[in-house]
Amino acid sequence: PVPADLDAYLTSLGANFRRSLRKARNRLRARSDAVFRHLTGADADPHYLDTFMDLEAAGWKGTMGALRDEPMMLAFYRALLRRLARSGRLEWHMLEIAGRPAALHLGMRTGRALALVRIAYDEAHARLSPGTLLLADLLERCVERRDVDVIDCITNAPWHDRWDMEPAAYRAVQIHARRPLPLLLEAAPLGLREGIRRWPALRALARRLRRTGKPTSDA
Repeated sequence: PVPADLDAYLTSLGANFRRSLRKARNRLRARSDAVFRHLTGADADPHYLDTFMDLEAAGWKGTMGALRDEPMMLAFYRALLRRLARSGRLEWHMLEIAGRPAALHLGMRTGRALALVRIAYDEAHARLSPGTLLLADLLERCVERRDVDVIDCITNAPWHDRWDMEPAAYRAVQIHARRPLPLLLEAAPLGLREGIRRWPALRALARRLRRTGKPTSDA
């Protein structure tokens, strides 16, 4: 939730994190080539996705499944961003250093909620903590404008604890065509997996079967 009093919220966070945030802000202020940009409405061009992908692929995600390496997912995002832009719900938040993005958010507005769909940062600027600074600047902007009630990071990552984020319950939804083959090959295995998760005895049996099915080494 976006706090009513930003100073009180920051004071409630851990002392080590507050010190790290203060040092990162001081390092950034010492530079004359750093600027925060928040693109909304007509300024939020869907083509910034290419810039985002370059930044994402340059970091650790480049070796662990970056968006540009997944053609079907990339096609989905391009279509999604075009629709979000047409409805005025697409946002880009970025910290630029020397004219290049050091951290970047792909944001989506839903009413008074802002979802950070994907985030990326330049590891070459890791000492500046660009991702932390960008989120801090976004939070400050939301407090000042009072047009956002919730910033939703969607996923659950360890660094969320530093910001004392509130976890939210969610449901996973799978949609299958009502035809025999999709129901047999997609819906049925999914239902079986969910059933196994609900019964401890079945989970234990599944683990034993996986262990016995593993090939043994000849070495």
